[in-house]
This record gives sequence, structure tokens and C-alpha cells, in this order.
Amino acid sequence: MSGNVEIIVSREQITPAWLSNALAVAGLKATVSDVKVEPIIAGYYGCSSRLTVSYAEADASLPSSLFLKMATEHEAARANAAEHGMYRYEVGFYTDLASRVNIATPRCFAAEIADDNSAFVLLLEDVAPLVQFDQLEGLNLAQSRLAMQEIAGLHASTWQGKGMETCDWAMMDGPKADVFAQSMIALTPVFLDRFKDVLTRENIDILEKTVTRSEAYWRYQIASKNLAATHCDFRCDNLLFGERDGAPAMATIDWVGMLCSGGRDVAHFLGTSILPELRQAHETELLTHYHDSLLAQGVTDFTLQECIDDYRVNLLYPLFVVVSATASVDIDARGQKLFMSMFDRTCEAIKQSNALDLIAALE
Repeated sequence: MSGNVEIIVSREQITPAWLSNALAVAGLKATVSDVKVEPIIAGYYGCSSRLTVSYAEADASLPSSLFLKMATEHEAARANAAEHGMYRYEVGFYTDLASRVNIATPRCFAAEIADDNSAFVLLLEDVAPLVQFDQLEGLNLAQSRLAMQEIAGLHASTWQGKGMETCDWAMMDGPKADVFAQSMIALTPVFLDRFKDVLTRENIDILEKTVTRSEAYWRYQIASKNLAATHCDFRCDNLLFGERDGAPAMATIDWVGMLCSGGRDVAHFLGTSILPELRQAHETELLTHYHDSLLAQGVTDFTLQECIDDYRVNLLYPLFVVVSATASVDIDARGQKLFMSMFDRTCEAIKQSNALDLIAALE
């Protein structure tokens, strides 16, 4: 961290002087004359805004709009985030890894985090005209192929922890694995009680069978052959699509869960972000495209069958995400519909790929 950008926790603190300094730290010498702040997201732990910027001097090379992420104004939530190191992952990705991995992400102009991890600021490129698609509708085949290619770039760039030697904040270890496993075990009954009226008996059975292998699954994550930087929430809501220079393009955002672990991204994406009919028809094709992309970028020790089996085992992960995200947090009607679609789609993928056989065999 440079320590040269003031960490702010209120939109009222976004002033022309603050933004001028942040851009100067990024090497852009400009005097901001005015900044308009458009709130985008105000979550429990953080908030995001689009900044429309005017400058004292005319310079077409200066960004006319930017994207700012920062911690919530609520002190209790910031304290909780600090205790669990929640802000460290995304700031760490942009400061330590973004420039070294082969995946498109917004350019980062400033990334700062408080010494006690209780607050942060990320000043990012506004990647418009790339836009977010509705996860409930799902992505099409062309978008899915591009997404698999992009995540292969991230994984191949950091295969077996390459280039992550100084990213101790991202490393999976026994204590972290135990926390994840025990969280799923503890929250599953709460989740089932809360959503029993909208879950099928068949899908409840799948969850109950997978949760019994939770501890073995997270041990598998530590020892996976394909350890690499993992986004950990690689799904439609965090992917922006469109065109740049006349060619299809995408960018991946929201790196708040990034860890060095096994191949969860592939299962999370295929299990949640495309409609089951499309996934079933093109699952092998998409996995082969991902695997070919790994090989093209220098990976030599991972067969296609290993890739397919790893995908099947990691279909446990989207269930963990849904259970963890919904068991104890209030969600609106759209949120419930979204998470239930993720849950049902993943269960369908587990059934169609016979993933329970591999999950049950974990030791």
C-alpha cells in the first residue's frame, strides 16, 4: 500500500481534492474541478459509487467516470469485517496480483486498506459499455465460452501458486478449511428450516448428503493438484459483457472472496450461471474449452479427465455459497429467487453428472 490516498468511509468525503490526490498517486496529474457521486450499491459491509468527473484542464486521456468501492459507514459492520479480514482479499488482489494474471479486470487507480483492516478504498476504471447480465436469465453459449477462457487465464497464471509467494493473505490452510467446513455443517439446518417450503425433497437429500462430506471436501481443497488463485464467486452477477474494439469482451469484478485453492470457479460458474438445458447440452464442450485454454497457457500436469472430475467434486461449493449467504442474512424477493435458482441449478448439475459418487468418495 502506498499510504498516500486517504481512506474514506463516507460519500460526503468524496471531494475534488480527494480525487485529485488519488489520481496523482496513480500517476495522472490532473486537477479535478467537480465530481458527481452516483450511489450504485449500499450493502451491509461496503458501498459502491460511480463518479462522473470534470477537470480544470481539457485532456481526453483522463477518465470521465470512475468506480469507487469503500467500506460501509456502519462502525459495527466494519469491525466485523476487520475481524474476519474481509476487505483484505479484494485490495490484495488489485495490489498484488491483478497486473500479473491473464484475466480482464478493471484498471485500479488506487487501493488502500487501513492497518486494522477495518476500512478500504478502491478507485477503479468504469468498464462501461460492458454491462452486467441477469443471472436468473443465464448466459448464452458464446458468453459462457468467453467466461471459461477468462477463468482459465487466471488459473494458468497462478498454477500451483506461481507468483503468489508473497500473498499469504490468500493461502488456504487447515484452520481456514475447518472454519468453512464447520460453517456449512452448522448453517445447513438453519437454511433447510428457512427455505423448506421452496425446496424439493430430492434437492434437500442432495444437500444433506453433500454436507456430510464437508470436512473431507475442504481438506481436498488444500491438497488439490490445481491450486491456483480462485475468484470464489465466479458467476454471472460478477461478470460484465459487451464489445471492445469490435470484439466480444468481458471483465470480472468483485474479488472479495479470492483465495489460492482448488477449481471451485469452474463448478460455481457452470452450476449457477447458465440454464440447466444449456449446461447439460454443452457441459463437456465448455470443460474441454477451459482445459484447452489451460494447456495453451503452459499447464502440463492436468488431464481432461482430472478437470472433469474436479468440476464434479467442486459442485459441492455452490451449495456451500448459497447456504452460507442465505441462512442468517435477510434477503429480498429477488435475492431469494436468485439464490434458490443457484441452489436448484447446482443440484441439477450434481444429478446429471453423478457428482455425488465422487463427493461421497472424498477422504
